[in-house]
Amino acid sequence: EIPQNLGSDIPHDIIKLPNGQWCKTPGALCSSRSECCKAKHSDSVTYSSGCSRQWSDQQGLFINQCRTCNVESSMC
Repeated sequence: EIPQNLGSDIPHDIIKLPNGQWCKTPGALCSSRSECCKAKHSDSVTYSSGCSRQWSDQQGLFINQCRTCNVESSMC
């Protein structure tokens, strides 16, 4: 299950990237912001998407995961 603080409940566009792969959804492992799917209506300043460092209790280390958040809330 993907934690809600990664933005899994925020609608996002799943698009094919220039490298031919699909963008990664919130909670997926990533290495750069460009790999992550952007929130729908990301042309507004309401949402921000990117690849952020998160602590994984399961693995006992930091991992990079795609995240989408509402910039007007405390999620970002």
